[in-house]
Amino acid sequence: MRSLVDDVKDRTDIVEFISGYLKLTPAGSNFRGLCPFHKEKTPSFMVSREKQIFHCFGCAKGGDIITFAEEMEGLEFKEALKMLAEKAGLDPSKYQGMRSSALSDGRGSRKEILFRILESTTLFFENALQSIEGKEAYDYYISRGLKPETIKQFRLGYSPRKNNNGFPTALFDNLKSQGFSPEEILESGSVFQYQSGNSRLFMDRFKGRAIFPIFDSLGRPVGFSARVLPGDTTTQGKYVNTPQTLLYDKGSLLYGFHLAKPFIREEGEVILLEGNLDVVLSHQVGVNQAVATCGTALSKKHLQFLRRYTKRVVLAFDGDMAGVKATKRGAELAWEDELDVKVISLKVGTDVADIAKEDPEKWKRKARKSKSVLGYFFDLAFKKRILSLDQKKSLADRLIKMIAKVPSEVEKSHFVRKLSEEVQVPENFLFEKLKKEQKSTVESVNQNIGAENTPLNQEKGRKFLLEERIVGLIFNYPKLYFVLRERMQNVYFKSPEIFSIWKEVKKFLKGLDDKSLEKVKSGDFKFESRNLELEASKIAIKIEKEMELTNEDDLEEQKKELLYCLDNLLEENLQEEKRVLVNLIKTAEKQGDKMELKRLFEELNAFNQKIKDGKNKS
Repeated sequence: MRSLVDDVKDRTDIVEFISGYLKLTPAGSNFRGLCPFHKEKTPSFMVSREKQIFHCFGCAKGGDIITFAEEMEGLEFKEALKMLAEKAGLDPSKYQGMRSSALSDGRGSRKEILFRILESTTLFFENALQSIEGKEAYDYYISRGLKPETIKQFRLGYSPRKNNNGFPTALFDNLKSQGFSPEEILESGSVFQYQSGNSRLFMDRFKGRAIFPIFDSLGRPVGFSARVLPGDTTTQGKYVNTPQTLLYDKGSLLYGFHLAKPFIREEGEVILLEGNLDVVLSHQVGVNQAVATCGTALSKKHLQFLRRYTKRVVLAFDGDMAGVKATKRGAELAWEDELDVKVISLKVGTDVADIAKEDPEKWKRKARKSKSVLGYFFDLAFKKRILSLDQKKSLADRLIKMIAKVPSEVEKSHFVRKLSEEVQVPENFLFEKLKKEQKSTVESVNQNIGAENTPLNQEKGRKFLLEERIVGLIFNYPKLYFVLRERMQNVYFKSPEIFSIWKEVKKFLKGLDDKSLEKVKSGDFKFESRNLELEASKIAIKIEKEMELTNEDDLEEQKKELLYCLDNLLEENLQEEKRVLVNLIKTAEKQGDKMELKRLFEELNAFNQKIKDGKNKS
């Protein structure tokens, strides 16, 4: 029976799938692009349609379409496989090993149960919004400028204050009636527990609040942000969020990302806002690449996630002091990842939600007219201000520190000249200050990265490289195995990794019938071990890139290369055995064993002849 992995790969074009995340351009028989997993300026990320794999020659990340989905979407293997299967029109439940797993009662894994609870919770809040009690929250959404279709699109809701008996457990009771246990409901984060005497009681966390569901990148609810309604006198904060759970990690999630994702790719940028309503209203007026953090400051984790989708980040935070500080911190974090950072300037006391509600076209214009981070801070520092000498000195020092962190040398040079004009100090003096600041920054970065500067791959011995090349050539051009069948059957690999791959290659090729022999290509290989198949594919794409040979009909060059590698590997193995023999001879000489010496010298002469014959053949 075919596996789901095989069917997913057969039905899904890896080039088409990865092109949905990043720009790929043809490179021979493969495709090339900038790696989404590490910083680079020259593309080293390769995708092979025939082999159905990707590999980065810069950071060594690689794998098949399932690996890529795991890495890009932060999924586990089964989640990625299920997502791809559904995209390909396959039913995962019909395949052995993909039926509801993990628990003996067949209810699914812990994560699967939590996803079901959170989907049921979202539906409960949506339905509650349509109730008489929910009208207050609905009216609040409408008063903020939201349209009914936008409320539906973002699945906004309301959390009831009480159940029919007057207890604050409306959600808890609903979930329990669906068969979820108190422990599972508690783990979802939407209720909390407390002790009353000897009893353990449960209470809804978000009661009486407007609900903004938070989704993962695939559009599955993982948590909630609950806003207090106008006129509510609660002593709790304006917003209450889901606590950290198995599914909800506020340090990595971005509100609205599941809807913004295709527009981020299309626009080539992401706009980062402060609040949920800012995002919702931005999408409503057509600024669809907008997202926001979930009740936490913008972090390196957020930016590393976003750089997989775009290299440009636009910050649109409030114009107050806190917003300005957040903009500076966010820009400096983004510069560390060599991202292109822009800013949308907002006046103090105005937020995006208000602008988008009152004048949608104005917000759309602002979104199109972002400015450089340094341009934004220069405007704050110098526009419409008369400065004293001490103020100019202080501002110059602070701005030089910022300029030093900008990745673009052109931008640095431009703003040093601009700073020179503003503070009336010679450029060469400011460039000297910049050099000192950059030296200090580099030293600091080097201390932080420490061991990260070690090479990705330790230097491999010549024998391993020869073995790797032989396997890579056969995997790329399987017909060579049959052209040189006798030599290939006798080849011996000492590397356990290469030997394991070679066993799978031989097993597959020996199982082919005569018709298949004529048509077999590298993309046809099927191993019992997916991991070994991926390792073989990585080796193959590396060899293909090194040799730059693509014509499978003309195998003469590939055959010459293979024979060269086979001859040299044979010589390497013989030389190694000869070294062992020479050591044995030395031992026999020390012991004075003449009979053993005679036998060993005869064996040595035979070895020398073997090596000589091998050289004459080549």
